[in-house]
Amino acid sequence: MTAQRRTGLPWQVQLTIDVALSPVVFFALQGNFGLSTGQALLISTLVGAAWTGFVLITTRKVNAVALCVIAGMVVGAALTGVTGDPRFGVAKDSLYTGLFGLAMLASLLLPRPLMFHLVRPFATHDNDPEQVAEWNPGRRRCSAAACG
Repeated sequence: MTAQRRTGLPWQVQLTIDVALSPVVFFALQGNFGLSTGQALLISTLVGAAWTGFVLITTRKVNAVALCVIAGMVVGAALTGVTGDPRFGVAKDSLYTGLFGLAMLASLLLPRPLMFHLVRPFATHDNDPEQVAEWNPGRRRCSAAACG
């Protein structure tokens, strides 16, 4: 049985859209349509936000992965708008990625790391209670095996 998610799409497609939509739109607009970095950043942020809003309205569920991507794009667009230099909008990705990595590492000290909460909706049909009950014990075994 193919796992379907909140939009009726397989989880692999849903995750790809959540993560890749805004960056793909950004690079397509900048490379193929000749828009400036600032314009492409703003439009791609709006497209990603529209997708996230659509999923929120149709399912009444918040998607943490899509929100993280959109948050990064919003920070980039804001930096570009404030400084007037589109390089700040793109360069912030390194800082954002580094902070996200540190948060992931720090969360390893918690009973359930941050990645647990980011992956669970995709592994359990949007937190279906029956599948969550199966997922939680299996995840603890996996964490114990991976982390010693």
